[in-house]
Amino acid sequence: MKHRIVSSLAFAAGIALMGGSAFAQVKIAYIDPLSGPFANVGEAGLKGFKEAAEILVNQKGGIMGQKLEFVGFDNKGSPQETQIQLKAAIDQGFRFVTQGNGSGAAHSLIDAINKWNARNPDKTVLFFNYAAVDRLNRGEYVVKEASMAKLKSTKVADEAIYSCLQMLGGYGYMEEYPLARLLRDSRLGPIGGGTSEIMREILSKMIIDKRSYEPAVKG
Repeated sequence: MKHRIVSSLAFAAGIALMGGSAFAQVKIAYIDPLSGPFANVGEAGLKGFKEAAEILVNQKGGIMGQKLEFVGFDNKGSPQETQIQLKAAIDQGFRFVTQGNGSGAAHSLIDAINKWNARNPDKTVLFFNYAAVDRLNRGEYVVKEASMAKLKSTKVADEAIYSCLQMLGGYGYMEEYPLARLLRDSRLGPIGGGTSEIMREILSKMIIDKRSYEPAVKG
């Protein structure tokens, strides 16, 4: 599970680097409980992320030459402490945040990061919540979360690639540059595996009509 998340984080960080964001090192703030009753869960998660980052990314040359590092910030399982730790992470220069234990902490991060990004468009922070992946690995059928993630991530990828193309200009269309393939591949996201329009239809039925979905094949 951690391998899948780290791969996604590394991809997103690579897109950010291509978009012109400058990082001496790609550092991700892991904001989860590292003390209190859920400390074992938080510490195990942080250890798993660090090991996956080393095996999947750093031992293979990093992200465009940059090492990937996870740094723990103890939110003690509290939404209020989560905001304090987020501020500390941002003050230390972190632009990537991940969290997955506790919906209250997640909502707190989403609200604070949205406000920060609105005030600081040149220093945006990206938030990755891995809770849905945990549920998927427990065998749950996370239709709503998966649809939301696909809809948002493919839109962000499209926008990021478009910004990179604007920066490179005509060179972005030349096969000698990796961006030419990224430009082609990014268009598959909103189409393959269910178009963005289908994702919106699924979400509207689940949220408005309270419809539920079951796996076509149960195993």
